Amino acid sequence: YINCGTCSDCPAGTSTNGVAGGTGNSSCEACSNGYASQAGASDCDECVAGTYATDGSEDAPFGIVTKASNCVNCPAGYYQAAATSVYCSPCDAGTISDSDRTGCSTCEPGTASSTGAGSCTDCEVGYYTNSTGSASCDKCTTTTEFGAGFSSTKGSDTCDTCAVDYFR
Repeated sequence: YINCGTCSDCPAGTSTNGVAGGTGNSSCEACSNGYASQAGASDCDECVAGTYATDGSEDAPFGIVTKASNCVNCPAGYYQAAATSVYCSPCDAGTISDSDRTGCSTCEPGTASSTGAGSCTDCEVGYYTNSTGSASCDKCTTTTEFGAGFSSTKGSDTCDTCAVDYFR
């Protein structure tokens, strides 16, 4: 933009709206919601699905509305299905974000996750879940009507009866 007779690059988060080289350009325009630019850009770039617009100052999955300098990937456990976003949404309990952060996938049997978790966690020893998309693991029953106990290994989707001469 023109600054007392000299040409200067537009700062990050702004652009000359497609006019390169500054010819006839007297101002820089702020990038719109969900768009970002580096210093000196002639255009703002669209933040694609799975990313959000930010100036780099936020640690959370929420960006800034205008004048963003970067499009960054949603963090693990969060997603954004649409382009031009300034935020990412947490995946529901029992799901985690896809690798491209545009959606969420369900946890497999034997694993569970809380809302916004970055990964599905194996059920602990003595716990299980036999369904997909679990938010938590269930404790194995300790005894049956015949006195036998049940247990499981880490990441199990079932509980097994304890062997003869063993109990839980």
